[in-house]
Amino acid sequence: MPDLTPKLGIQKPLGNETVTRAGWNANWDIIDAAAQKEIAKSTSSPASPKTDDLWIDTSITPHTLKRYTGSVWRDVGIPATSIQNAIDNARKDSTKEFVLEVRTSDPASPAIGRMWLRSDL
Repeated sequence: MPDLTPKLGIQKPLGNETVTRAGWNANWDIIDAAAQKEIAKSTSSPASPKTDDLWIDTSITPHTLKRYTGSVWRDVGIPATSIQNAIDNARKDSTKEFVLEVRTSDPASPAIGRMWLRSDL
């Protein structure tokens, strides 16, 4: 039985296990299910959100970043323009890594180019 990664539950085969195409594809399905392709930006909330999806609510000023809890949208508490500017700047400079994580705790080793949002507040 493979070990699982703590965040997404991706299978890590043990040294004595054979990796199959089905196992490989299952890992890609896990990654795909956990990924959000883009942060929605509109005056109304997305129609079919998944838990931890993000949405920039442009119906209010300043625009507000919100996270879906599984039942309601909650303000993240960061001006959406700051996040959008950071994303836009990261996209312009392809030499820099940009990662946005939704976490329930502070990162142990924060790094330049990584942005995180607390999901338990």
